Amino acid sequence: MSIQKTAIAIICTVFMAQGLAHGAVATTVSQQNAIAEAKSYLRVSDFSRQGLIDQLSSSVGGFSVSDAQMAVDSLNIDWNAEAVKSAKGYLRLMAFSCQGMIHQLASPAGGKFTQAQAEYGATNAGLCSGSGSTGSGQVANVSVQNAASAAKTYLQVSAFSRQGLIDQLSSSAGDKYDVNDARAAVDSLNVDWNEQAVQSAKSYLSLMSFSCQGMIQQLASPAGAKFTQAQAEYGARKAGICS
Repeated sequence: MSIQKTAIAIICTVFMAQGLAHGAVATTVSQQNAIAEAKSYLRVSDFSRQGLIDQLSSSVGGFSVSDAQMAVDSLNIDWNAEAVKSAKGYLRLMAFSCQGMIHQLASPAGGKFTQAQAEYGATNAGLCSGSGSTGSGQVANVSVQNAASAAKTYLQVSAFSRQGLIDQLSSSAGDKYDVNDARAAVDSLNVDWNEQAVQSAKSYLSLMSFSCQGMIQQLASPAGAKFTQAQAEYGARKAGICS
């Protein structure tokens, strides 16, 4: 083999290796079809890299995992931008806190984005303070508005004290809002906390019997409903327990 032919063969081998390493060369009909299907999915919805691979390799997509990975990695996709679009899509369905959205985007049962992509998506969807596309005041307003919406939903299904509702919104086991946003949201609502105490007292009574003082303690306790002392006394009295 001449030196020229040898050089050409080496160059071709290098380019083929680089192409395959970057997932840029579809060598089979299945891979070509997977690329076309991936593009089709991206035209109608938002996906993370892993989410799109899983979609292609699911029983619905029907491609092998290796072909799905090759197809997805052959595309020039801005996964950060996909995370932002996904976050906005979730927000059209329901309210989220900053941390709640990050968890939803990064969860294996959710968007399947990387942690960094999830944080970028939540921030640039206007939920988190920091380097989002909106000003810090606007970011705070979005979070407070979402927290207020969540608070209204809670109040439609159960009775809460002011502190109890703030704790529910900001709890790591609840909605995960920043405590300042939760407080601002609750205080933005026109809630009769005395009436909430009455409803809470009646709810407790539907479960078990209470004395007057026992109910007041339950309503006012930090481990209970967290009403103020005055609200707890009002609730117990109006529920018919106290003379």
